[in-house]
Amino acid sequence: MHHSNVYVRNLPATIGEEMLRKLFEPFGDVESVCIMRDLASRVSRGFGFVKYENVNSVCCSTFSTSLADCGRKRGPLQL
Repeated sequence: MHHSNVYVRNLPATIGEEMLRKLFEPFGDVESVCIMRDLASRVSRGFGFVKYENVNSVCCSTFSTSLADCGRKRGPLQL
């Protein structure tokens, strides 16, 4: 079984689902985006998931250097 879900960590607190989707869309059709948030405060926990419609898109995104910086101060996004 092949999975089309990408785990992304080191997300800045200011990034939203729409911005995360736009970062990953150049690599394929994104089915869904989910940023994990604290239940009480709704503040980002710094990680999330991007699900592609096609598993081949996962390979393209994980080898991309264009995802390395999205305004982060603590280092690049990690997939």
